[in-house]
Amino acid sequence: MDKSKFWVWIGLTVALAAAVGALFWHQQGDEAEVEAVPPRMILPGHPLYVGWLAFFPDGKTLLSAGYDNAIRFWDVDTGKLLNTASIPDFGQAVLSPNGQLIAVGGPLKEVFLWNVSTGESTILAESRRSDPIFGFSPNSRTIAMAAPNPDPSVSIWDVETGALIQTVEGMWPMYSLDSKHLITTGKTARVWDIDTGALVHTLGGRSDMYFYIAYSPDGKRILTNSFESDINIWDADTGALIQTLQAHYGDQIMMNPAYHPDGKTISSVSENHVTIWDADTGALIQTLKKTGNDWWWYLPPDGKNLVQRGPNTLAIWDAATGDLLHTLSPSSDEIHLRTQSPDGKTIAGVNHNNGEIYIWRIE
Repeated sequence: MDKSKFWVWIGLTVALAAAVGALFWHQQGDEAEVEAVPPRMILPGHPLYVGWLAFFPDGKTLLSAGYDNAIRFWDVDTGKLLNTASIPDFGQAVLSPNGQLIAVGGPLKEVFLWNVSTGESTILAESRRSDPIFGFSPNSRTIAMAAPNPDPSVSIWDVETGALIQTVEGMWPMYSLDSKHLITTGKTARVWDIDTGALVHTLGGRSDMYFYIAYSPDGKRILTNSFESDINIWDADTGALIQTLQAHYGDQIMMNPAYHPDGKTISSVSENHVTIWDADTGALIQTLKKTGNDWWWYLPPDGKNLVQRGPNTLAIWDAATGDLLHTLSPSSDEIHLRTQSPDGKTIAGVNHNNGEIYIWRIE
């Protein structure tokens, strides 16, 4: 080989290596090149620990609840305190999808419904555990409440009448999008008919516990995964296993699998990375390398970005390109809660040191 051909070969090799390196290493981004976005406003919040934040469906009002036993309503545009409601005890709160009801549960094992319009509250049920786990159906007509001990079970209640509809086995309930079925987890994931209480499907698995479940936006597929690292994709109608996604880069655990709103991609958090997959083929699309030892990643409602709490900042990544778009100040060491508006453009977070609520606007 003459010298000119040798150096041409060397040049092509270096260029190819650089291109491959750029393909894989652009994923992390350079936080130093992105200017931190300060809060658009700071709300006084609650004098004691704030345990819950949620946007109303229209994104114009923010709700906060704290251990001062108060729920507060904030105008997102002006920061004005619109209303304050007193609650008897607080441990967890959930806003119904239609924005009409707030379910609140606390250490006293009582769960009650608070009507946003009238201010009236009624006790729905008494749980068998303190700080019960519960959630509304998508149509806001029922609420499922998990009682892991002593025998894992989920009770389903009629919101209007307060009547118990069904009790099924399992824990960590997840409603189907049409509100007709409920998935519970455990050694296996089970799909139940809410009206009859009948077992519809058993989504077989391994011996480890299933912890994470999610429906595709069209309701036709179900994601499940456990601490065994694999993500299984099931046919929601037949219960058949369609596909299994396996961990990459030597990671052993994948958590919080979720479909993006367009239904075309799936994201999951692993020990060192956030992975984005093609929902149809299972092909790996994008991998974001995590900074620090923090597990907190969040897929906003619009599905366009991923939000990470890193060692020093809240970082927002483009889910399609893997580029770092924004960092938010102040330091994420101070932020213990966050939520995002339905349009994905407003982020709220709570300072655990003083109860202040920060609101960032991301365009």
